[in-house]
Amino acid sequence: MRLLLSSIAFLCLLALPLAAQDEALIGTWEGNIVEDELGEVAFRLTFQANGACKMIAFLPDDAFEIPPELSELVPPIQGLATHVTGTYRTEGDSLWVEGDEVSQFVGDQPAIEFFTEVARNLARAVTDASELPEEKYPEFEETYIAEFVGGFTEGQQARNDLFGSYEIEGETLVITTTTEEGAVGIWTFHRMDAATAVVPTTWGSLKAAWRP
Repeated sequence: MRLLLSSIAFLCLLALPLAAQDEALIGTWEGNIVEDELGEVAFRLTFQANGACKMIAFLPDDAFEIPPELSELVPPIQGLATHVTGTYRTEGDSLWVEGDEVSQFVGDQPAIEFFTEVARNLARAVTDASELPEEKYPEFEETYIAEFVGGFTEGQQARNDLFGSYEIEGETLVITTTTEEGAVGIWTFHRMDAATAVVPTTWGSLKAAWRP
């Protein structure tokens, strides 16, 4: 679980290289990216004239399957989103993005709070099953929670400097990145109007907003 939570933040930063070079890039762009483990992730990217940028990644509600035996302890993980803020710059068709701050939410609740409560429920269940002495429970719970949510704290402290190239055709933005291993990623985004950019959204509505 810890590795998976860390990978969510990294995935979102990896997809960020959409910044702007001129006025044509300034604004809000949305699109979907298919990720092998998580499925179809919806993205919203906003680039401002002052060089600031923000990205929100909306994970599908079925990205995490809760085992039936844990359904009473772990509520459905719905509305999981990662927010990344930072700065960007461009030169020619090249784009550099620095992701400075990462925060994650489950619906309107900070993800760290959501998963802390999940970890607390699981810690109590483990204790009840193992008959751990009650006087040792506070220390056990603290350690269990720290390990369970460690991926969030690590992801939110991480900084990633990324590079890619971009091309705009009409209302479509295409971003191309290459990893150190030589893997090429090509993502397509569509410009959204100002009204759409400020309205709260869900993964489902964002996914449907621009799909042909």
